[in-house]
Amino acid sequence: MLYYGVEPEFTHNIEILLTEIEKFVKIPDSIKESVKLTVYAVQTRYPGEYDGITKEEYDKGMEIAKVLLDWIEKIIN
Repeated sequence: MLYYGVEPEFTHNIEILLTEIEKFVKIPDSIKESVKLTVYAVQTRYPGEYDGITKEEYDKGMEIAKVLLDWIEKIIN
């Protein structure tokens, strides 16, 4: 958002952020899957009693995050 001169909303909700950025750039379907990462942003930011994640969930989250990061880097380069 800052890349486009817009202050992003203060949120950890990736869906909200993608909706805002979609005003400037088309969001590929592969990136829309990144909304699944929101749960991890909340769990790591706010203490509480959360269920642990499995190795499979971790691997999938890392895969989604890599795709998202690669897409972001492509836009700003």
